Amino acid sequence: IYTNNSPDELDFVFFHLYANAFEPDSYLDKFREGNKMPTKFRKDEVKKKNLEILSVKSNNNNLDIEIDNTIMKVTLQKGDP
Repeated sequence: IYTNNSPDELDFVFFHLYANAFEPDSYLDKFREGNKMPTKFRKDEVKKKNLEILSVKSNNNNLDIEIDNTIMKVTLQKGDP
């Protein structure tokens, strides 16, 4: 549950999906690869299912989400608290 205590209206919020950095083809993996730093992945990490976001809701309504590697942007609906 998130409550906006500022006087500013929010159109969207961001969430960090840190665990997704530790899977193949993540930005961290590509950074390490580019710097010749080998990475070994666990079996579960190879499946790329660290954090799987199925839905985000507000007042029982699904919100639009965009996931870019380890960052999730959630677009809020007008009138949501």
